[in-house]
Amino acid sequence: MTVGAGPAAAKGPPSKAIIAPDWATGSFTVTRTGWVVTVKGRVQDTRADGDCVYIKASLYVDGWADPDKESPKNCSGSAGGAWMGFSFTLRPSGGIRFSAIRLEVCADDFPPDSCEGRTISVYPDRARNPQYVDEINDYMSMGIGRFLKAKGRAPGPFDWHDDGCSNSPDRPEGYNFLPACKRHDFGYRNYGHGLKASPLDSTRAYVNYRFKVDLYNECAKHSGPSGSYCRFIADGYVAAVVDFGGPSFYGN
Repeated sequence: MTVGAGPAAAKGPPSKAIIAPDWATGSFTVTRTGWVVTVKGRVQDTRADGDCVYIKASLYVDGWADPDKESPKNCSGSAGGAWMGFSFTLRPSGGIRFSAIRLEVCADDFPPDSCEGRTISVYPDRARNPQYVDEINDYMSMGIGRFLKAKGRAPGPFDWHDDGCSNSPDRPEGYNFLPACKRHDFGYRNYGHGLKASPLDSTRAYVNYRFKVDLYNECAKHSGPSGSYCRFIADGYVAAVVDFGGPSFYGN
């Protein structure tokens, strides 16, 4: 399992949509920058009958709507059919991947509000340096000892900085998780926000997978209950980066 440069280098344009039920019209532009999605556009009370119209957006992360947000209501100018611009951002609290967003145009009339919408794609970031993907793949897949020697030499243009195991112990209960954490940081900083060779959710998943392999290789040095306990702790470390590592991978 390795990372390919192609998808990351072929970013699509911002997603655009027009949603026009009987009571309102909404025009949308959706752009993803790392771990943040920006929704911009404008909304109009088409019938100019005084309804307060507004926009709702729900970002789907791992199949769940998280988060969602509404624009301010267009009330003061809606009786004349005036357009109102809006712009807001959606930033997931956690999760692995997202590629779709639900957009709705709503009227604040009788509970529940009248809403009509559609789901559209959200395109990934463009890779800035996809030509380095093969080299990063090599560093991610070589033995951990060879990787640490390479890290000691710190060849460019790669970002070799690390912060150990971040807010978790580097050696929980005496198990040496530090080398695995160092390589995990390398993957995040070079595929992701630093060198930005392959800024994709699928690439982040690969780095997390390699992290688990490295941790389990450390646990393999311990037999019996000690090895089992090591893997139990390792699973917690992996779960943390899977659930909450998105901002670190993308740098925002």
